[in-house]
Amino acid sequence: MQPIIYSALLCIGLVIGFLIPKNSSSKFTEVLDIVKQDYVDSVGDDLEYQMVTKFLSSLDPHSVYIPAKYYKYSQESLKGNYEGIGIEFGIVDSQVFVMRVVEDGPAFKAGLETGDQILMANDVDFQEPKVSYKTVVEALKGFAKEVLVLKIKKRDESEKMYSITRASVANSSIRASFVYGDIGYINFNRFSNNSHKEFLDALHGLQETGFKTLVIDLRGNGGGFLNEAKKIANEFLEKDQLIAYIKGRNRKEKYFYADGEGSYIKGNLVLLIDNNSASASEILAGTLQDHDRAKIIGKPSYGKGLVQETFYFKDSSTMKLTVSRYYLPTGRSIQKNYESLKDSLNADTFFTLKRKRKMVDGNGIHPDIEFPNELNDTFENAIWYVLNNQLTDIFVLKDYSKKSYKNPKDFVAKYKVGKMKAINLLLNIQRVERISLPLESPAFINRVQEEIRNKIAYNYYGTEFYHYCEADSEDWASLISK
Repeated sequence: MQPIIYSALLCIGLVIGFLIPKNSSSKFTEVLDIVKQDYVDSVGDDLEYQMVTKFLSSLDPHSVYIPAKYYKYSQESLKGNYEGIGIEFGIVDSQVFVMRVVEDGPAFKAGLETGDQILMANDVDFQEPKVSYKTVVEALKGFAKEVLVLKIKKRDESEKMYSITRASVANSSIRASFVYGDIGYINFNRFSNNSHKEFLDALHGLQETGFKTLVIDLRGNGGGFLNEAKKIANEFLEKDQLIAYIKGRNRKEKYFYADGEGSYIKGNLVLLIDNNSASASEILAGTLQDHDRAKIIGKPSYGKGLVQETFYFKDSSTMKLTVSRYYLPTGRSIQKNYESLKDSLNADTFFTLKRKRKMVDGNGIHPDIEFPNELNDTFENAIWYVLNNQLTDIFVLKDYSKKSYKNPKDFVAKYKVGKMKAINLLLNIQRVERISLPLESPAFINRVQEEIRNKIAYNYYGTEFYHYCEADSEDWASLISK
């Protein structure tokens, strides 16, 4: 009877197994297979990617899936270097131009210059009608030690071939550090794995020169490694002052305190923020605001107070999943309520810890002083339109001839875009684009002259020249003493 009993038990097990619902992983696989096999139209090869991405985006805006082929490039911005030839390019009037050459990079050493037109990269012809940005990126990017052959048209119309070996190119998170009047200025564009060290190097260099107020510019800084932001915050706070804490459903609460050994615990401090200052930038600004340690000037920040953890898969793809929220010393969250972006996640009113100032609640960091106060939307839109117009790019690439300047201060003192040149450019834009610009406004003309000068500074002389010019053309410095 034993074989019969065993057979009966096996059959019962099979029936029960059939009746029990399949687990979610099996169902996910089954759905994929059915859709691939039977859906009315072709769904392509990335159906799994589409399904995972859609599911993660339904959780929150910051949980994402990164395919293996994109993971390397997604990490480059958070490293202190990247592999390439060291240029920035732009597509102007369907032609590919070198817009900026990174000093001491492979392209710089080979002799490439701003304004060079790239005709071909290896066997990829950039003179094809309407060459795409993606095509150019894929042709120029590559790994260290690989040789990239470029066919270049110089500004004098001569053509030249360059063989450039890709290498590791410095990619500092510090875009500029200088003394402007009695202000020490440091500009961060992200928090990379080396930002704390880079910040200390910049700060110590400025301290040797001397300044009265330290300004840290976080405008446009989308964040990065939270740990680097915490270490930088530590440089400004007294021992045992809370920097931030994190908590999540399946994560233990963690509290981070200053050790009291910072390099700038005393001294005037100002942070500049805007709508694109996010995540780690908001932690730094919010922490210093809570402790009344820094004056915050600018526009309300982005509002991202979530902690993502990275999960790695066998195929080298990754998933960044939100696992916690971080909270500032007062207990406030800066995270937008992504179900209703107008609402705050906070239920309480918060006051700064030292001076007991009432703070604007939630949805990012709200500055102590709003800046800038735009003249009007029409004026600002016209400025934006001019600066992002291809005719302006052509003017910068072909009208300006590079000269030698000792430093950014020397450039600001000696170079100015001529008023008639600016007006002629604006008239040309009006004629070609068939739009109306406020040419009757002296303030508009002056602003255009300054902004084109700043654009020239960036393209030909680099980020330090650019940000010095920006500091010269902006008036946030006048708000520091308020």
